[in-house]
Amino acid sequence: MAINAKQVMPQRNAGLVSRITKLWTTSTPSLGPQPLERDTTASGSTSVELGSRNPWGDFFRTSTDRLATYDDVEELDSQSEEASTALDIISNNATSSEDGSQHSCDITSPNARVQQIIEETEQYTRIHDRIAHLTRNCLKYGDLFVEVVINGQGQVTDLRQLPARTMYRNEDEYGNLMMGTPRYEGGKCVNNEGECAFEQRNADTKQIIAAFYPWQIIHLRWNHDGTNKYGRSHLRVARSTWKKLHAEEESLIMGRLVRALLKLIFYIDTTGQSEAQKRATVREFKQAMNRRVQIDGSRESPWSVMTDYYLTTETIPMRGGQVVQSQSKIDTIDPRNEGLQQIEDVKHFHRKFLGVLRVPRSYLGFEEDTQGTAQLSQEEVQYIRLLRDVQRFMGHFIWHVMAIAQVLQGMDPWSADNKVETAWPSLSVNDELNDAQAEYQQAQAIAILLGTSSLNQTPVVSVRYVLEHYLELNEEQIEDIMEELESKRQADLEASIAAAQAGARDLAPTNAPVIHQKEPPGSTRSVKGVDTSTRLTTVDTDAA
Repeated sequence: MAINAKQVMPQRNAGLVSRITKLWTTSTPSLGPQPLERDTTASGSTSVELGSRNPWGDFFRTSTDRLATYDDVEELDSQSEEASTALDIISNNATSSEDGSQHSCDITSPNARVQQIIEETEQYTRIHDRIAHLTRNCLKYGDLFVEVVINGQGQVTDLRQLPARTMYRNEDEYGNLMMGTPRYEGGKCVNNEGECAFEQRNADTKQIIAAFYPWQIIHLRWNHDGTNKYGRSHLRVARSTWKKLHAEEESLIMGRLVRALLKLIFYIDTTGQSEAQKRATVREFKQAMNRRVQIDGSRESPWSVMTDYYLTTETIPMRGGQVVQSQSKIDTIDPRNEGLQQIEDVKHFHRKFLGVLRVPRSYLGFEEDTQGTAQLSQEEVQYIRLLRDVQRFMGHFIWHVMAIAQVLQGMDPWSADNKVETAWPSLSVNDELNDAQAEYQQAQAIAILLGTSSLNQTPVVSVRYVLEHYLELNEEQIEDIMEELESKRQADLEASIAAAQAGARDLAPTNAPVIHQKEPPGSTRSVKGVDTSTRLTTVDTDAA
């Protein structure tokens, strides 16, 4: 049987979307997309636009418009080696281990049922294969729109990344997403602008081609300031600096190509010739310099560095019998241009450009820009903090996906029993060493405060204070530790007392010479009240 094109095209099932929507709207507020509490103190509007003045000229002005920013960062990504490499480094380092053998992250839950949902969602969506690319695009544009695709069994089967420039977020004056219902007639969206939570428009005609419920789109906003509807690109500040740097680099290249080569000056002796003869002489000389001189018919370029020039010279008799040398010669113009050698302004803008990328310069191959180990270490610390922010940000995205998967199966993702934990790979070996060094330094500071350090023998704070304020332990943990310390103190005290008693016995004289006098039989003598009449005394003469 023949199959036409219409039969293999995917069909939009409006009933499926409606059934899945009921899973949200019929759930309790804690399970659905609604706010956890309808009655809150929130009354401020987040749609206020603050005016700003742009101090730059028309040539270097950078627009704050979202679509214009997308155009600039796309140009940066395609033409700037530093910007493109920086995005690759940040996304790869944040989502990949050093050996590249493990997953981007480990997603686990103490609940066996939730763990099963997580594993199924990982398998269907291939989230580990996509997370690095999603991270890079989110940093690049500042916005990431991911459509959550759900099948009829309520399973998350795919995560479709939609072009950021075609997506629009619609909020009311209080910052809440619009709750309009997407409507389609004949396969075309018939919703008005601003009616649904999200809408996708044609990039050229701006016509709405799709509308979405809030649960259908996960909108990640990097560097969100809390008032704008959209995020801010990681490269947003670099745009102005890159435009200046790019213009100076191009002018530098043009100067080197045009003004950095030798220029030839031809002096043609036209002594005694009329104006017309001079023009003819110059014309003939130019033609002679450019004529075909090779047998094979190829033209030799007079401007090539391999070209040699041959001119005749003579002495010319002047009136009065004076003889002068011919002035025909070839000279050169020195191409040295101080402006092509002094490029401190280019270096200045390049340093600024590398700084706003927030990647250590040594990672980009500019080790000469670092001024020692101290500066390099500080850049490493700031870079590690950036990577942690990226991991925490993308961890929220993963939790959002898994939360949707739980809600569709009738589970509460906010319950402590159903929590989802995301463990990212270690950022670097140096990071672990820095953490160990920081803990060691903290231990030294605590020893000084407790008076157990060689630098200080007088306690400043108590052990309980250190446990509570420095180690940030709860009361139950503090009590357990204090009991252990008290038990150890009692054991040490008893051990020290036993050791002291044993030492006293060891110090008592056991083999000292003793001389005893014989007493007459039957005699009695009292020594300090002790009856010695019954004692048999002897004399140890050898010992004496």
